[in-house]
Amino acid sequence: RKVVNGHVEQATFGVLNGRCCLNPVNSYIIVGHSFVVSCVGSVQSVTLRYASDMDGNSRTETRKERMEILSLTGTLSGNDRGHLHASLGDVKGHVIGGHVIEMEIYTTAEVVIGELTDANFERVGDSETGCDELVVSVRKT
Repeated sequence: RKVVNGHVEQATFGVLNGRCCLNPVNSYIIVGHSFVVSCVGSVQSVTLRYASDMDGNSRTETRKERMEILSLTGTLSGNDRGHLHASLGDVKGHVIGGHVIEMEIYTTAEVVIGELTDANFERVGDSETGCDELVVSVRKT
């Protein structure tokens, strides 16, 4: 795997009640070399894909309940919706997490996006893993 060093710039924004968190986050995908630094807030609906079991089967679940965003992390590449994972806490303090398909904000979400100015992120099919994997390359200026 290639290692690319470079300068990091950041953008910070809020997402208001009832909005899909991924829409403003995805607007940064256009640059093709960004990542989520931090995100806190709350959701009222979320769709997550959970880890695959030993047979390779994964499960997707939509939960329509208010939960705190404990963590949102991942990369935003130019040729997809990004690869984001979240940890969320429910009203009883139980935590769930997984690959984010969709998140609808309850109160607000405070999002910080980092941009690696000297790199480009792309997701490419990998025959070994069978998944689209992150490929990092030096950004052409």
